[in-house]
Amino acid sequence: MKEILFGAIASVFVFSAAIFQPSYSSTSASADKTMTGVVIAYVERSRHWPKDAYSVQLNRTENGLLMYWVVYRKAPYSASFVVGNDGKSFVAVVDPAKRQVVREMAFQ
Repeated sequence: MKEILFGAIASVFVFSAAIFQPSYSSTSASADKTMTGVVIAYVERSRHWPKDAYSVQLNRTENGLLMYWVVYRKAPYSASFVVGNDGKSFVAVVDPAKRQVVREMAFQ
């Protein structure tokens, strides 16, 4: 009985994890690297931040647009990241078809 219960719980967990995890193919992984470069170039042009002052991470895909978190590190560029850090961090919305950042959104 314990084995059946454990198997059922494990199946639900694996199924749930599969639903909430984004699926990436090798194509989208290479596209992600390309689009990350687009965001980095945007931050360099618009903010003039040194590369060690922020991180860029793909957060999600929404309606065909890629949402990247651009998280500013607290000065003097410590290892800790603070989302919203004095209003400097933001979400960069990238249109992969245009290969450009089309909008910025502030963290709430």
